[in-house]
Amino acid sequence: MFDALKEHLPFDAGEVPSGHVKRSYGWHKKVVANPMMNVDRRNQGLVGMSDGIPMFRAKHSRSCIPVALRNANLPDSLGVKFRHMHLSALYPCEYWSNTNKFNVWTRIDKKPKTLILLLYVLTDDLLHWQDGDFVEDCSVPRNDPDRRFLLRAILLYWCGDYPGLAE
Repeated sequence: MFDALKEHLPFDAGEVPSGHVKRSYGWHKKVVANPMMNVDRRNQGLVGMSDGIPMFRAKHSRSCIPVALRNANLPDSLGVKFRHMHLSALYPCEYWSNTNKFNVWTRIDKKPKTLILLLYVLTDDLLHWQDGDFVEDCSVPRNDPDRRFLLRAILLYWCGDYPGLAE
């Protein structure tokens, strides 16, 4: 019986593969059934991700932890491309220390033990977007009153394995 109803459920229908974020109950609850988010189709569902990656080809070169947000509203062919992701922060994996008596600075490689401080900043910014802010939709003609609208965004989930996303 469930299979007969499955195609009519808003969170399990459409041209997306099984297990896709748009088929999840979270997408349905946070975006489709959310009265603040479903007011305008242009509101954004975001997927956050981070992981430590080297900044250059050499494995032991300087590295950082990028924090990126991608738009889950876009089709997968566009949404997973780096050019459509928003770099929110870079967390360095090294610091400089001047602890010796000769006043010589030394570079110390040390990955952060936690991203909590960085996530506090990101969360504060996302709370602003949950309430929304007025923006212009450049795909709408200039004289159209619907060009300026209240954009809202919500974080759907967080992925901690940034390189693994490509696989």
